[in-house]
Amino acid sequence: MSLHLRDEAGGNEPDMLKLIELMHTNKKTGVKDKKVVQITETVRSQVNQIASQRQTQGEGPMTQAEINAVVVRRLVDNMHMSFPCNSNAAQGDHEQLREEVKTLKKIQIEKDAQIKFLLNCNKLFLDKLGICPPSPLSSPMDEDESETQEKIMGI
Repeated sequence: MSLHLRDEAGGNEPDMLKLIELMHTNKKTGVKDKKVVQITETVRSQVNQIASQRQTQGEGPMTQAEINAVVVRRLVDNMHMSFPCNSNAAQGDHEQLREEVKTLKKIQIEKDAQIKFLLNCNKLFLDKLGICPPSPLSSPMDEDESETQEKIMGI
């Protein structure tokens, strides 16, 4: 813990749970981040379970350092060692990206349909003219090589 936080807490271990709630509450609206509410409720539940177990075993109450250790473990487990600065903004970014992906998928589907249509038109046009389209497996390079070999061999 930072010495500054200890000094503000009167030399004691600061309450990390309250600190997290305070940091992730919108100052204008007072609305708490949903993820933080979920984490704090889970941590409080875990702390209550541990405290009741300790009480039945005849041990003393949990220290603030022990409670903070539960908070840190939960954050690491839940957030994979990263805590969002403002998950509301991140959520908005995710929504915007999802919409962009949907739009790009629609465009891709439309382009695929247009290409399929044009290929069919091309095939019909070549059939009408009586021209066989080149085999998709042969390339122009293959045709040039076979003509060159025919000329060399005198075929």
